[in-house]
Order: sequence, then C-alpha cells, then structure tokens
Amino acid sequence: MTDQTPQKNTEQPAEQPAEQPAEQPAEHPAEQAAAQGEQPAEAPYITSRPLTVALLHGGIGNEREISISTGKNVQSELIKNGHTVVMIDTGAPQFIEELRQSNADLAFIAVHGIGGEDGTMQGLLELMGIPYVGSGVAASALGMDKMRSKILIEAAGLMTPPAIVITSTDIKAGEKARLAAEQGEKPAPGAAAKDNATKDTAANQNSTHPLKPDDFDDPFIDAIIKDLGLPCVVKPVKDGSSVGISIPHTKAELKEALVLAFEVSNETLVEGFIEGVEVSASIIGNDELEVLPLIEIIPANEFYDYESKYSEGGSRHIIPARLSPELTSACEEAAAATYEVTGCRGVARVDIIVDAAGIPWVLEVNTLPGMTSTSLVPETARAAGISFGELLDRLFAWALEDVPLGAQKTPASPQK
Repeated sequence: MTDQTPQKNTEQPAEQPAEQPAEQPAEHPAEQAAAQGEQPAEAPYITSRPLTVALLHGGIGNEREISISTGKNVQSELIKNGHTVVMIDTGAPQFIEELRQSNADLAFIAVHGIGGEDGTMQGLLELMGIPYVGSGVAASALGMDKMRSKILIEAAGLMTPPAIVITSTDIKAGEKARLAAEQGEKPAPGAAAKDNATKDTAANQNSTHPLKPDDFDDPFIDAIIKDLGLPCVVKPVKDGSSVGISIPHTKAELKEALVLAFEVSNETLVEGFIEGVEVSASIIGNDELEVLPLIEIIPANEFYDYESKYSEGGSRHIIPARLSPELTSACEEAAAATYEVTGCRGVARVDIIVDAAGIPWVLEVNTLPGMTSTSLVPETARAAGISFGELLDRLFAWALEDVPLGAQKTPASPQK
C-alpha cells in the first residue's frame, strides 16, 4: 500500500520514460567537505560518495500511477542529495537494456504491486548483480501473498484475522458440481484433483467470461458467512493499494465483493472483520531494527481504501497513535516480529488493528511501502527526526550490505 495523492497519468506502459530534469545533481556532502579540505561530518548512514541510482518506476500493474508518483518524489530528493538518477520505466519493453546500460551502483525499486514488489524485479536484479533497496526475493513474494504471509505470522504466535482463500478453480468446480446435479450425474473420481491441476485454465476462462454475483450460489456464500461472519473483508490475495478490497455487510454485498476482487486476481482472500483502531508501524534496518513512531489512521470512508489513501483529505494521520504505552509496545513488538519472520530487509510497513480488548491483530506486511511526499513511511520518519534524504541514504547503506553474490563490481560502501 502506498500513500500519496497521484496525479492522473495517461502514459501507456510501452512509452519511453520521462526525460530527466535539466537540473544537475547538487554537490554531495562528502564532496563539499573534500573541496573545503575538511573531514565529512559524522553521519553513519551517508554514502562515502555520490551514487548512480537506477530508479525503477511505473511498471505494468494496477499501481502504475502510484509508482510513477513515488519515483518522481524519490528522484527529486536524490538529486538534491547529489546522487545521479537514471529513471527507468519498467513498463517499457526496453527497460532491461536501459538498466544494463545504466552502470548503476544500486537500484531503487519504486514499482508497487505486480512486477515490482512481488519478488520478480528483485530476482532480475539478483541475476544482473545489481544491489537494490529493500527486501529480497523470498520476503517480497511472501509480502505480496497475503495468505501465505498470514500462515507465517500465525506460526510466529501473532494474532491475525481468520481467513480463507477462494480460487477461480473453486468457482469452476462449483459450476461443474451444479451442472452435474442438474443432470443427475455424480462427480467423476479425481475431479477435484483435476480442477486443482487446471487452475490457470480456469483463471483464463474466468477472464474471458467475467464473473457475476449469481455465479456464487447461496450454499457457497452461506458457508463463508458461517466461518467468518458478517461484515467480513474481501481482497485480492496478490495486490496492493487497497485495489479490489470491500467490506460486505450482507450476502448480496459479499457476492458483489467477490466479483470485484476476482477482477484483480484469480485468488481472493476473505478475512474476518476486526473492529478497532487502525495503526501502521514502519520498520527500518537489516539486523538491528528500528520501529518508527506508530501512525493512527482515521479514514474518511468506512476503511482505509484507495480513495482514503490517495485523495486529498481522504484520511487523518495521528502521530504518535493514541495508544497506551503498553499497547504501543505490544504493537511495536508485533510489527518487528512480523518483519523478522517474513525476512524483510531495509524497510517495510506492518498494518495492525487494535481491538477493544487491547489485542493487536496483524493485517499484513508491505515490503515496498510508498515513498511519496505524504506517504506513511517518510511521514513517520520525520516524526522520528529522520529527514527524507537521510532515510534514503540509510536505505542505500543497508542495500550495500546485501550486495548480490553475482555482482560484477564493487559498489560504493557506506561510512561506518
């Protein structure tokens, strides 16, 4: 999930990346000190020299506009800090060649959602030997998969809302069962296994023939309600920015919510609804973690949906969250434990609901949070006394600790 009001962008993925601003990078602090014959000021997270940063943005997913917004904000700050920025739109067909020719010291991934924070871009950079900011392949893939990350979070002894996953295969199996019942037939032996083996085919068929609320029969919906109750939360298993999320209160709304979620993904998560205070915890670091001040989120709508995130006045952010010291500590511990059990590096954000009994429920982990001017991570970093420029340099330092084994050159090392 990312957190800044995007500007309408009609650019298509295959277009050329926007040209870099004509302005030249400012002088890096280390260069300024050297020019004056001085030692650089003691700042453990300032890189030892200006870096060439491949800033990957845009992409091909549902969060393209937000990714472009994050990219522009990060680009502006890096130029002010004296770094050289090579903007690369990963939605363009030639982006891999542009990345290869960038001769970058490291990459900053600003591509949210599919193709950016799901482990695929991280895997590409690993193969190319380019260090990058943030979590690695496995943690990124886990963070993107809401159900599988839930399994790990629960295994770590943390509270997370109960949930079930519905796949396109389940729907096709239901259709076959209904047709068989209408025709007085018994399901063929092994039919369920065959359905599981043809999940991708079912997904393609669903995309060709869009789902309708009537495709979900009452017994199917009643079983969900029996397990999770109403209201519940319906969201795609693999997407961000609250795309495709609904909170249905009735059986009819649940059917409509499933249709909406399946427009985004062929796997949908239905989760028990937890009423309470929503807080977001930003964590930074590799091995030594720092939990930044908690942010309490008060959305203008029923929940923190896309409009609440990206529309002016869509939500209020209160820093620090209005929790007791004990609850604050409990949320910080839950967030740090989530960060560690999912294998995050550099930076991540953990979303939590604190219920009336004072129990923190971990909703999900975001391994590639937004970095726009009003995003939650930069906002809470400012509250901790960390400027956006320093935050980026810290992320670079941590990225350079995790240089891929296949790196073909030695990148700039951070000062210790």
